[in-house]
Amino acid sequence: MTHSDTTMSLPRSGLSLLDKTVAVASWALAGAIFLEIGWLAMAPDDPRGAVSLLSRPSAVSMLLQAGALAAVCASIAAVMAGRRLPDAGVFAAAVGLTLVSLEGGTTTALLIARAQEAGAPHRALSLALAGESVGWFAVLFVAAWVSAAVTVWCHAPRGPRGSVRWLSPWEDTMPLLAVDLRLPGVHRSAFSGLPLTPVNEGLRHALVTAGGTLAAVALLSTGLGHRTVEHGQACFIVAAGVLLAGRLAHRVAPVRSPGWSLIGVGFAAAAGYLWAAVQSAGVAPLASVPPSRFLRILPIQFLAVGTAVAMATFWSIRPASRGERP
Repeated sequence: MTHSDTTMSLPRSGLSLLDKTVAVASWALAGAIFLEIGWLAMAPDDPRGAVSLLSRPSAVSMLLQAGALAAVCASIAAVMAGRRLPDAGVFAAAVGLTLVSLEGGTTTALLIARAQEAGAPHRALSLALAGESVGWFAVLFVAAWVSAAVTVWCHAPRGPRGSVRWLSPWEDTMPLLAVDLRLPGVHRSAFSGLPLTPVNEGLRHALVTAGGTLAAVALLSTGLGHRTVEHGQACFIVAAGVLLAGRLAHRVAPVRSPGWSLIGVGFAAAAGYLWAAVQSAGVAPLASVPPSRFLRILPIQFLAVGTAVAMATFWSIRPASRGERP
């Protein structure tokens, strides 16, 4: 069997116009699915409420439905674009979650809803949002697992021993993020011989991403203390923070997939809301004014926007690291 029979190869000059069009179409379809079906499953009870697990009577049901939709969108994108663009399904799920979050209100709705509670409502809200960020993190990793499984099933040609090598558009090997993170249940044997990111290096990358994101979000939020919370503002702060942190992390600890950056984004979200709980203890500002800059960002936006930007950053950086062997 020839080398071409056992290698999932991408054009050495990069993605063609057709490849890019198919990828964008799959992401647009994911966005449409979330805006139509996802909104029905995730819409807050209050018409002015935010898209949050705290805005629905059954958080578990909402999370399960969101996970199912993320899996469907990841599968569609993996079938359409997975052969040419690894982990296209994860990006599709992140795009869908981001778009549906814009249909609801901002964190102001959550702040006002909790303002009448006794004790330290903002501290309790911060802790609840930290827990919610774990839920959205899990949804995105379900999408990552499904995207990898569908990609291998649909696109991976088998060699004599079932082995497969994935040649990236930049003449370097690049494993699926679910494979690089050693997620259970993924057909890793199909990628035998493909070098993966060492776990210690991956964790270092994740910590740099998390720390850099927290610092960048804090810096970019300076001066917003008394301004109205807006979706565009919150998404921009997360996007810029993850972009800056991601580029730094790729210099300090290069990795072979965007999976470790996603873990860093998850760490940053949970740590940010936990720090908000510390800042909010005993603070009683106006009901609509977040006592912490991290309370200006919805968990779904922190995780979804952060994931999309982390993946785009990885895709843009890999050409510059041609021939690199972490």
